[in-house]
Amino acid sequence: MVGLPASFVVGCLADVVRRRGLLFLIVVLVGEGACLATYFCATTYRRLYWCRALTGVGVGGALPLVYSVLGDCYEPRERGRASSAIGVGCGVGISIGQGASGVLGPRYGWRAPFLVISLPAMTFAVLVWMFVPEVERGIINTYLNDYLSSDGGLTVEGATLIILVFGAGNFLGTIMGGIGCSHIYERYGRRYPAILSAGAAIASCFPFWGMVNYNLDPNERKGIIVLGTISLLAGILSGITGPIVKSTLQNVTMPQMRGAAFALHTTFDDLGRGLGPAFVAWMIVKLGGRRRAFNVGALSWMVCGFLNGLLFCTVEADEERVRLSVARLVAANVANERESSDRRDHEGADLL
Repeated sequence: MVGLPASFVVGCLADVVRRRGLLFLIVVLVGEGACLATYFCATTYRRLYWCRALTGVGVGGALPLVYSVLGDCYEPRERGRASSAIGVGCGVGISIGQGASGVLGPRYGWRAPFLVISLPAMTFAVLVWMFVPEVERGIINTYLNDYLSSDGGLTVEGATLIILVFGAGNFLGTIMGGIGCSHIYERYGRRYPAILSAGAAIASCFPFWGMVNYNLDPNERKGIIVLGTISLLAGILSGITGPIVKSTLQNVTMPQMRGAAFALHTTFDDLGRGLGPAFVAWMIVKLGGRRRAFNVGALSWMVCGFLNGLLFCTVEADEERVRLSVARLVAANVANERESSDRRDHEGADLL
């Protein structure tokens, strides 16, 4: 009974959270931890009931999460085999569980199978969390790999290489954005990192359009190098904006509100990762093809750049407002501490 709502909740979380390996670990530990607790703690019916209910949460929640991760890790042509492997694994697991119960139960008691089954499951969940890489969702990873291999003239390996180059460029862009933000902030003032952020976001559209519209000749040896260079540039430019936005958010938010501000930022970030592929899928249908949809979808980076550019007009006043507010809070705290100290001194003098 609890497996169905757990499956729905975890399935929805799998669409928005970034660290799905950690989510998988938590779900399995909840379920198998309850299974392990059955061995040690199920001395009454009520305890047995709750241990089994929590095990149902783990079983019901793990399956949609597993299939969601499989969709990220495998190409469309490979997902059928991967899904069938999971189905076979589930059947084999059920058989092993039944066999373990039949062999261990009569000899060591009915609790023994819960111990034997739960410990390997938790161990493998930890290994999955440690060694299975997190796959970032977005339009790039969701559609572009398949597009380059199906419509762009690349092999699956070549398309994967292009996406990896894009990811490496994005990593470099993130570093460049952080360093550039600090340098520009110190040398030119508070407003000018917004120009770098906006310019990089807008400029990233052009190499991305180059990736989408480049007609690769399979017989052209230099084509993959050209496309890789374009992909690297697109990744670098798209990575610059992120650290500047986060730095700006820190500067314009009161210290006691930064946790809530970044929670909201993360919520919108994850919402965009979830809705972006759905929006592009809708455009593919409406515009009659993936190339048109990608060309239009890249315009969202221009919108992003324009909105970041507007920070140039407000960020200095916002940051100054925060600075003055923090200064007033510090002054008030100092005054309160001084008043408390004086009060203690007077009380001590009265006692003497």
